[in-house]
Amino acid sequence: MPETEQAQKLAARLRRETWPIHQRLEDDLGLMAPDLSRERYLWLLTRFWGFHSPWEAALTAIFGEGDAIFAPRRRLHLLEQDLTFLGLTAEEIAALPLCPHLPVFRSREEALGSLYVLEGSTLGGRFITRHVRARFGWSEEQGMAYFHSHGAQVGAMWQDFRRILSAHSSPAADDAITGMAVATFIALHRWLCVPKEAEA
Repeated sequence: MPETEQAQKLAARLRRETWPIHQRLEDDLGLMAPDLSRERYLWLLTRFWGFHSPWEAALTAIFGEGDAIFAPRRRLHLLEQDLTFLGLTAEEIAALPLCPHLPVFRSREEALGSLYVLEGSTLGGRFITRHVRARFGWSEEQGMAYFHSHGAQVGAMWQDFRRILSAHSSPAADDAITGMAVATFIALHRWLCVPKEAEA
């Protein structure tokens, strides 16, 4: 079914308004750096875990347990799989610091705006997976499960999410979706791109 004009406007608006902070986040993460180290990669995975843990709990409060939109897009367990492969115990993972400045979700539309950011990251995860495999020789299930995410279904999952956004699109909803997408990118950058020595 073709997208409505409203949905096309939303997609264009999301790309336009998130592009500056999205680009800054990609640049500052350095995951595609030729000299990416195992230590840096592991540290970033711990930070992703520290974001996903409270973020997934917050979205579950909005969507509900087992929701058809959010449940298949959870990735906290994939981060735990990667961190275990890289040598952390369950106790060490549970003790990792949590992001203290998550956006506050007050509606389903705001939750969808935040999910747009994390679900969209699965597309870039394909390139990160190839780079990490070339750097360290790991398989998708060993240290790269998070970035491998939906595997061969990444494209299909993204198109399905676009249809979900389309179904929720309206002038008022689009303000909430876009605003929360920008806020989520800002929160991610603040949490993931601090220098390691500044971690508190």
